[in-house]
Amino acid sequence: MTVVLGYDPDFQPFTCELEGAARGLAIELVRAACGRAGIDVTFVPADLSHRPGQLARGEIQGLACMAVTPARVMEFGFSLPYLTTGAALFAPSGDVPRSLGDIARLSVATPTTGPVLAFLRANLPDVVLVPVDGYREALDAVLKNTADVAALNAEAARWLAEKWFPGRFGRPGPRFMEAGLAVARPLALGRGFLGVFDAGLDAIRTDGTYSAIVRDSSCVAALDTSPQVVE
Repeated sequence: MTVVLGYDPDFQPFTCELEGAARGLAIELVRAACGRAGIDVTFVPADLSHRPGQLARGEIQGLACMAVTPARVMEFGFSLPYLTTGAALFAPSGDVPRSLGDIARLSVATPTTGPVLAFLRANLPDVVLVPVDGYREALDAVLKNTADVAALNAEAARWLAEKWFPGRFGRPGPRFMEAGLAVARPLALGRGFLGVFDAGLDAIRTDGTYSAIVRDSSCVAALDTSPQVVE
C-alpha cells in the first residue's frame, strides 16, 4: 500500500521541512506507524492555503497531521489520535490573558482556516474576531495593535513566535479547546488506509517505539508547553 500525505512545512514541533525533507514529532510518529504497517508513505509540503487545491487535484491523498474537530469529521476520515494538543492565547510579554473569560472585551486574531475561529464563534459570540490568513499574520496583528491577542495552537505558535519575533511574546496562556492530532483522509477515499495505519500505530505503541520517539524529540524537550502523548 502506498500513500502521499501532505504536511505543513512550518508547524513545529509537529511538522517542518529541514534540508528538503519532512521532519517533526508528528512526521516521525506517522512514518514509524506506516513502516510497521507496511505502508509506503511519501510526505509532500502542503500549508494551510494550498492543501485544499492539492487534495482536489489528487496531488496528496491525505494529511499527516490534523486536529480532529466536529466540523472536520464531516469532510475527513481520521486515524486514531497519536498526540493531543490545544490552543492558547498569545500576547506581548506580561500581557497574556489567563482564561477565555478574560478576552470578553478584546479583539482576537486567528487564522480563517484553523479550528479556533469556529470554536470562538460558537463559545464566545461577543468576542471581536480578527480573521487572518495564518500564524504570522495573527502574531503580527497583535504587535501592530490591530488585535489584542492571538488565539493559536499552543505548541506551534510558541515556536513560530520566537522564530519570527524573538523576545516579543511571552509564554502563552493556559491551553483551551484541546483536540487530538491524527492522520486525515477525505471521506471519499474511504477508510481502508486509516485502518491499516491504526494497526501500525498500535504496534509502535506496544513495542516502545512510540515512547522512544517522543522521549528523544529535541523539539518537545525545548518547549515550555508540550503536546500530550496518547497511549
